[in-house]
Amino acid sequence: ETIDVVNGREITIIWSGDSILAMSDMNSPMPLFSDPNSSVGSGSGGPTNQAPQVSAGADQSIWQNRLATLRGTVSDDQLPSDPGTVAVDWSLISGPGTVAFADSSSLDTTAQFSTPGEYVLGLRADDGERTATDEITIRVVDASAPITIAFQDGVFPTLNYSGTRDTYLHGSSSKVNNNYGKKTTLLVDGSPDVAALMAWDVSAIPGESDVVSAAIQLNITDKTSHGYAVYALDRAWDELAANWNQAASGDTWSAAGANGQGDYDATVLGQLSPRSKGLYTLPLNDAGLAVVRTWINDSDANNGLILKDFAFASDNVLFSTREAASPTKRPKLVVTIRPPDDSAQSSVMNSLQSDTAAIQLPQLGAGSYLAIQPMAQYIPPRVYAGPDQILQLPNAATLNGMITVDPTIPATVTTRWTVVSGPGTVTFSNSSSPSATSVFSTAGTYVLRLTASDGETEVADEVSIVVQAVAPSPNYSTQSRVLSSRVGTKYIRR
Repeated sequence: ETIDVVNGREITIIWSGDSILAMSDMNSPMPLFSDPNSSVGSGSGGPTNQAPQVSAGADQSIWQNRLATLRGTVSDDQLPSDPGTVAVDWSLISGPGTVAFADSSSLDTTAQFSTPGEYVLGLRADDGERTATDEITIRVVDASAPITIAFQDGVFPTLNYSGTRDTYLHGSSSKVNNNYGKKTTLLVDGSPDVAALMAWDVSAIPGESDVVSAAIQLNITDKTSHGYAVYALDRAWDELAANWNQAASGDTWSAAGANGQGDYDATVLGQLSPRSKGLYTLPLNDAGLAVVRTWINDSDANNGLILKDFAFASDNVLFSTREAASPTKRPKLVVTIRPPDDSAQSSVMNSLQSDTAAIQLPQLGAGSYLAIQPMAQYIPPRVYAGPDQILQLPNAATLNGMITVDPTIPATVTTRWTVVSGPGTVTFSNSSSPSATSVFSTAGTYVLRLTASDGETEVADEVSIVVQAVAPSPNYSTQSRVLSSRVGTKYIRR
């Protein structure tokens, strides 16, 4: 602030760097000049105290009996000069139960909740003259049993959810620079090469969750006779800028079509092979569950999935995108989760369920007690028969099936390989083992089925083996591509 004399008048000038914020005549109640973007008062010539700026942090989901970590932030103009400090306070605004704060007067603290449900907490800042408040929503999930959460734009987990991204990369020379992020249909093909990209925001799932199962549900608009593999993307991409050559503006793929090292992980997470139009469920295998678990614990690692087969497939498949007019036809990710073991055990002691069983512990002296544990929820086995194959006689096919069961439920699982179709006979080295070899009597396309049974449910998956009589000539090009005939997992409830 400076005071100058201009034509005999005493003028007060308030500066900000080299800029004038305000000019006033000491003998006039009205300012000669005032910057409308400044916080300078019109009459006093001094700055006006502004309310603190408050952030309570991002919304969270936690398991019951887990602590929510709260990290608020406050900035202030240090006015008024007395006291010049800001007091903060956390409080419960709404929720089905009570909340206990470790220190409600600290920006960084923890909170524990008495019962599952959705809670709204408020962080209030007071500079002695003005106050401001921001809110955070904490979703506390019941830890007594596994739960299923779906992610689909405009439907799940809430009608306001819009966390899906999808587009496709087209390898035709005339389309390599096109972006398809606003299309209502996704395309996957191998002739020409076309890959689909998909991702869901799964931040509604509590951290540290154990993923029991995960599947993608799609509305198929054009079926295929081939199969396309699902992989995890390692690179971030922009839905409205990604194309065959680039992941985002100014960021090219390591190899065109997101087909290079650093673009995707080569581990197969599942197979897309719909044989009819309509709703199709694509289950993720154990490697896929591990990827989803990574997304839950590290949102920065969630780059979504890529669906493709540039080597063998040539019959395209089409399905609805998140831009589909009908919300129920948009891509859906369905995840079944359960809490970490320590959280699950402690929750039972607070809330007994109708399907509980009591176990009397042996007398160990002082401190012995009766432990109550819930009956485990039944989860059927999961079966993956392995990727489709091509081979030449007289070579045998190596079968690497996978059977996954719920480790918390003891059960004896039996497996068997059988022949669904084919022009000749098939001899298995061990038809009762998921890992085996098979020898074929004649050339042709065979479909083999791997079935698992735990005594209550039979689950099956199929694999296609193309057996050639002689090695294909290089001149055959696309004529020698594998014709995949995989089908989805079948559940037969007894």
